Amino acid sequence: MNSQEETLLRAIVISSSNAWSGQTVSPSDRQTAFSVLSEFSTFQGRVPLCLGWIEKDKVIVGGNNDCTIPAKLYACEILAALFKTEYTKLSDKERLTIRASLLSAARQLAPSPITDPRLLANKIASLLAALMVRDFPQRWTTCIDDLFGSLWSTENPQMGVKICLEILKLVAEDCTDSDFNSKISTKRRNDILIGLNEVSDRFLPLLFHSLEQISILTQSKALIHQMRGFLVQNSQTLSTMTPEQREAYQHEEGRINSVAMAIVDTLSTLEKFCRSMPLDWILNSKHDFSAACFYLIREPTDDIQILALECLEQLCLRGKLTYVQWIKWIHEMPQAIQQANIIVAAEQDFKQLGSAVAGRSNESADPLTEQIGYHRSLSQMLATLISSHIAHLTHEKKILKKGSPDQIGFSTFLRFLVDMLHHPSGLICGTQLNLWISMLRDPQITRAKLLQPFVSELLVCYMDQMIKIRWDDVEEQNHPLSSLLEASWDDGEEYDSWIMDFRSKASQLFKHLGHYEPGIVTAALLHRLQGLLSAHAYGEPRNHLHHSNQQLTQASEAVRQLEALVQPMENILLGLPSWALSQSPVENHGSRQAIWAQTQSSLAEVARLIVNWNPAYLWLKYRRAQLLEGLRHYWKYDPSTLLQGVDALLGYIGAPDEWGGDQLESDGSKQLSGETVGLRKKSSTALVSVSRHVSQHLVPYISQLSEVTRSLLSSVDILQTNRMHLYEFLSCVATSVEDPAQRSSFVASVLSDAINTLQSPESQEAIASVDCFLASLGITQAGQNPSSVADPTNVETVSARFARLFSAVNQLLSVGKRCHEANKKRPNGGIPFLASGNQPASEQDGQNFPDEGPVSLQDLSKGDPFVPLWVQIVPSLLKTINVVMKMWRPEYQAILLRDKVQRYAIAISDDEAYLSRKQDGKSGGVFGEGGTAGSVISGTDRRDLNLAPKWSGWLNELRNSCFQMLGLLSAQRALYAPEMAQLYPRIVEVIVDAQNLRAMEHRHCTQYLYVSRCNFVFLKANH
Repeated sequence: MNSQEETLLRAIVISSSNAWSGQTVSPSDRQTAFSVLSEFSTFQGRVPLCLGWIEKDKVIVGGNNDCTIPAKLYACEILAALFKTEYTKLSDKERLTIRASLLSAARQLAPSPITDPRLLANKIASLLAALMVRDFPQRWTTCIDDLFGSLWSTENPQMGVKICLEILKLVAEDCTDSDFNSKISTKRRNDILIGLNEVSDRFLPLLFHSLEQISILTQSKALIHQMRGFLVQNSQTLSTMTPEQREAYQHEEGRINSVAMAIVDTLSTLEKFCRSMPLDWILNSKHDFSAACFYLIREPTDDIQILALECLEQLCLRGKLTYVQWIKWIHEMPQAIQQANIIVAAEQDFKQLGSAVAGRSNESADPLTEQIGYHRSLSQMLATLISSHIAHLTHEKKILKKGSPDQIGFSTFLRFLVDMLHHPSGLICGTQLNLWISMLRDPQITRAKLLQPFVSELLVCYMDQMIKIRWDDVEEQNHPLSSLLEASWDDGEEYDSWIMDFRSKASQLFKHLGHYEPGIVTAALLHRLQGLLSAHAYGEPRNHLHHSNQQLTQASEAVRQLEALVQPMENILLGLPSWALSQSPVENHGSRQAIWAQTQSSLAEVARLIVNWNPAYLWLKYRRAQLLEGLRHYWKYDPSTLLQGVDALLGYIGAPDEWGGDQLESDGSKQLSGETVGLRKKSSTALVSVSRHVSQHLVPYISQLSEVTRSLLSSVDILQTNRMHLYEFLSCVATSVEDPAQRSSFVASVLSDAINTLQSPESQEAIASVDCFLASLGITQAGQNPSSVADPTNVETVSARFARLFSAVNQLLSVGKRCHEANKKRPNGGIPFLASGNQPASEQDGQNFPDEGPVSLQDLSKGDPFVPLWVQIVPSLLKTINVVMKMWRPEYQAILLRDKVQRYAIAISDDEAYLSRKQDGKSGGVFGEGGTAGSVISGTDRRDLNLAPKWSGWLNELRNSCFQMLGLLSAQRALYAPEMAQLYPRIVEVIVDAQNLRAMEHRHCTQYLYVSRCNFVFLKANH
């Protein structure tokens, strides 16, 4: 060894360890070593030197420092880099030399026990696999013989077996995973696969023989079990064994470890073959690897059973099993799993006896926790076996024929699947979810009634998993299944992600179950509701209470249980067929008549229970509001309990604050708690949702509802959001009034307050000019007295003034949109019928409905009750648009930009800054982690008592609402009505004002062009 090689080896040792010749390596020595290795990586003669290290049994440096492993690993890295960049430039002689050196290194490692550290063996295997990918079969025709002939051992599993299996696995990955691997050309990939197929008979029997060693593993485990029993019987432990006993025990234990490891390595390679190699490799009469995997399901050592299931799953995913092969699996799988369960039960005794002889505690882990990986893989594989071959269920009529052997076998298989759904971990249900949805969607399967015996169990099992787990209880070990849940999910965040995805997918299952068997499903739903109300209607067991007011919280058991019912009930009712919901009995259909009667009885009781339930706790009221919202699908057909439900929701909108917040308003009054605000908002959104679906059933009670609503609107503490929803609720009811005149009159009365606010002296003064508008927003005062923007009294006054103006515009916009949507759903599609001659429009035969040209507001109002109000709205709307757009003219910008406070009126808002980043809001939106709150004006945001950060948001909302009003004016065709002709000059003057358009920012133009869909050319021509 020359001095240069010794320096290089010294650098290798220093770079990979903390000491050299008994002394700690200094940072300068390490830096020098890295420099030496970096220079060597580009040295022309590096390959022969690396090959020499690889071929040596031992590499010694500095007299007695063994650096064999570090030197060989470094040499492998050099060769790996060479293969990527320079291998094609090598001569045939150089390639043969490299191949011979690597085979020599592999032969040196081959006799080592398979349980030894594998780092170097894996490196050598990856290099040989790289050579095989580049040279096999054209330039390395003896590849399989060279590898398996010199490395594979048939007697005892050795490291050579691992190297061969690793090479095959890497080559299979590189040659079949084409979607993610572009380093190998398609032609080269095909050549390798063809070559492997030709010589497969030389290595597949060896792999099968490796799996057959399961018998050796079983025998050794039986011997170990007998030894342990003998030790326990004679009050001995492992530490008190005689030398002869210890030798025999360690021998059998070593056999178990080596054989198990060989089987694991074989299954890992086989899994790649099952994924994409020819099926003849796996399913053949001589070596049926699928039958071997069926047998290996029973062996839990080193997760052999899980790997066997993964191999079977990969075969299933290909969807290429013939019907004969598939139905054979269907018949044999339950029996194989039952045998595996017997073996797994015996495994518990094996482990307990092992703990006893080792002197450890006899406390054994929960079997469900230990087997969660196996149960998940098993459920996944069983579900995949059907879902990937679902065509067999529809194309082969034998399995659909009741009483046939195939149908009985398939029913037994489904029974096994459904039994697995009772597993307490939701992961098991999650693995089968797509299977049940796909089967329920297939009309042939549903008509054959294959799933009918399992519908009730399916529904119950999936509804059980909808209950969200308190992860704090899991972490604190207070949950009875804490160990199982911790084994199922890493942490609360992973569980939350899983439960959201599970609930999203389960909604489809509930819909299809309701459509498939409405009678059974509604009966099960009623039973679940009765059980929940019996156990939790009044908050029992009253746990996780709020510390100050003793109210139930979201973590309380009663609240969580009822929350888990909301989504299933909603989707079940949504999926029920119309004939099952209809109030008219099904005629001439005996089976449907019985189902109809059962469905009607169950749903009537469900509605009665929810409507009559009157919880006292705030969060239970919230859950009741959610359940009432779900009943809208039932009320569409049977409105007998509708009025009671609507009355309950209206009562919740004005509910007092039972929670009791601690924060105070600027006037000293108590601020509504977030929980009460949430209840009110949920109730009002539920009210709107109900009214959109069943507005026709509310028309007879329109006077009564109007009185209650007006009473709520007159309340001083009603939320603006609730106010908007109440207006929308009334507009929904109004659009269902049959008489056009009454409909228009009711809408006008509903919106009278909004129009009066818009036409009030306060609002008219505010929009009279830009100066008046700036003064109404407190911007003018801020220039004279900057401290006024933070004065609580001034902030409250200005905020209330703007809220009145903006709420009026927003209420008109909301009701107008709703009326327009309802009009488009009418028989004429929203196009008004016109009268011809002396015949009124109401008596037309439905053929006179031109889709262009002017139509009077009177004709338009026959379909859209909002249209007549435009004459009152447009003048104030144009004034508002004009002053808002004029604010951005240079003469006003020059004034505002000079002032350090007023300038924020024309800045972007925190919300616009957030949206510009294209964030999804999952982290909490503007005010969440990573949000933009306080980024425009440092240290303050729109939630604070400060006008400056509010201005930009106010102006943006007002501008956008006004632009949408223009779009609505055009969409309802009121813009082209003759009655509006006198307003054309003013409309053109404001809308297409050149100075206003030039002063608009890009963000304003985007809103303007998107929502104001008016024919301005038409307006200009008329002007």
